[in-house]
Amino acid sequence: MKMIKYADTDEMREVSTELKALASELDGEINMLYSRLSEVPTISKEWVGSKAQLYFRLISYDKWQYISLSDHISRLGNEILREAKELETSINKDKR
Repeated sequence: MKMIKYADTDEMREVSTELKALASELDGEINMLYSRLSEVPTISKEWVGSKAQLYFRLISYDKWQYISLSDHISRLGNEILREAKELETSINKDKR
């Protein structure tokens, strides 16, 4: 196992914040896309009929895979923040 020789906890906090913001933005984009797609066969009627309804119902199942990706990114941000806090706690204990 390799020893950590240097860790910039301020940078880790920034990366954590950015990852969580990007994950939130991604959630919004995914929801907006799938909301728009769900309207195609019934509201905007750009493509109608049973094939359109089937297609848009099937692709709606993929939404949760994308939301899962976004959740993983957010959790990674939380993990980085947790690690930064643990490193700071450890460093502060060693200084005493």
